[in-house]
Amino acid sequence: MDKISLVNKLRIMSNKIIEDYQRVNLIMLLGNTFEQRTTSFDYIISANWLNEYDQEKGMDLVLDYLYDNLTGEDIEHISRVTIIHTQDPIVQNITSTIGMKGGFYKIIDCQFGNLTIPYAIIFESHM
Repeated sequence: MDKISLVNKLRIMSNKIIEDYQRVNLIMLLGNTFEQRTTSFDYIISANWLNEYDQEKGMDLVLDYLYDNLTGEDIEHISRVTIIHTQDPIVQNITSTIGMKGGFYKIIDCQFGNLTIPYAIIFESHM
């Protein structure tokens, strides 16, 4: 797997979500292991407009973006899609610590409140 290619494709896809819905609070890829060499990620997204949808509708919407913008090989590396409410303490802790838009930022062994994230790539993080 070409991790750089996957990250670039997800950045482009995330930009499309932002263009269509104007704002997100958090988008990140969370590694499924404690190692940077992981090839399996959770795609995590949090946005006020997603708070308005029930879980099934929100998930369908996000999955449509994934399937429309990634290849089957890319999708094999996304093990889970998670929508987190913007008021969740995890989102609040990350967005109050890291503020960024329009790029990506790799974190390794970071502590956010009582949560330790061993490896993640953040695409958007702001309140």
